[in-house]
Amino acid sequence: MSWEPIHLGKLEERDAIRPTIGRVGLVYPGKRHVFSGPQESAKTIAAYAIALEEIRVGGTVILIDFEMGQWDARDRLHEMGATDDDLDRLHYVEPDTPATTAVIAGLLELCPTLVTIDAAAGAYNLQGLDDNNRRDVEQFTGLYVREFWLREVATIVLDHVVKNADNRRQYAIGSERKIGGTDVHLGFDTIDALSRGGVGRFKITTHKDRQGHLKRGHVADLEVHSDPSTHAITWEFIPVSAAESADWKPTRLMEKVSLHLEQVKSDGLNREAIKAAGLGRNEYVIHAINHLLAGGYVAEIVPGKKGTGIRVLNPYRERSFPSFPIVPDRSGDGDADRSTVPPSLQGERERNEDVPPPPAPKTATHAPTAARTDDDDLEALVERALR
Repeated sequence: MSWEPIHLGKLEERDAIRPTIGRVGLVYPGKRHVFSGPQESAKTIAAYAIALEEIRVGGTVILIDFEMGQWDARDRLHEMGATDDDLDRLHYVEPDTPATTAVIAGLLELCPTLVTIDAAAGAYNLQGLDDNNRRDVEQFTGLYVREFWLREVATIVLDHVVKNADNRRQYAIGSERKIGGTDVHLGFDTIDALSRGGVGRFKITTHKDRQGHLKRGHVADLEVHSDPSTHAITWEFIPVSAAESADWKPTRLMEKVSLHLEQVKSDGLNREAIKAAGLGRNEYVIHAINHLLAGGYVAEIVPGKKGTGIRVLNPYRERSFPSFPIVPDRSGDGDADRSTVPPSLQGERERNEDVPPPPAPKTATHAPTAARTDDDDLEALVERALR
């Protein structure tokens, strides 16, 4: 760029830029983002999740790490389901010398689509800069963010906020220029803290969005599950208006509900029992159940009667697997019908929001009255629903 005037009317047209990075879309391609929040507000988990989601749709990510360290970063990514193929497209950097324009140019040769800096404090310290000094903030941004921005590479800088919430306002810690030089600023707050084997819930707030496509204020929740046995981490970004939107499908939660019902050795579970399983926030669980009913994956047998309720007709999986039918149990031990889903396919995760469900059978919501008492009629019902 120079001081030569540019005739804006002669610029070529370009497509509108929307936040398409990540499953829900909180990050814009080629734009500058700041994720700020107090400690343990899931900023790093959110950044890692978005990085993995970007990699799995063909992107390349650079992670510049000043906080986790290479072993903990690797372990966390493995807990989040990262494969060797995923890590081949994630270039991890743990610098111990200051960055230079030559260093940044070398990173650009890796052709990234997303660069994450975790976190700003470590980068400022390494560069010998003060994040309370406006000139130092401009120098940091010019080196760590601007060159990627000029090449249309998205950046996410993770930052902390002041400890005193009353003095926090919407800013990251330090000079307000840290936010002034960005396109998007998302704030993170803890609703329920995450522990191993538990469930963490976090609120995401849009403080700034120059493009204007993100909902202002409370834009989404991040729900993170840690498996009690394996400590594997799964996550879901949930738009704040999701529970009110009939079009939104919580596909990951739909799979969790389906898997839970497949393991139940009874005539089914009512809604309250499914909610009590702790699969997710209650309003989203009900939303998932309603979509499963509408799609013909489950049926409600004798609705409202204690001891009976919703049971699986056709196991739902988030990934676009073929449908695997329920096979009636012939062992004679009284167990519930069993799914033929191969164990190797259970629990897999892949971006698949746009795959339409199979057509809903006419009996998707309520079974005929005869199915309430006659097991043979119930088996016939299931067979008709799967045709």
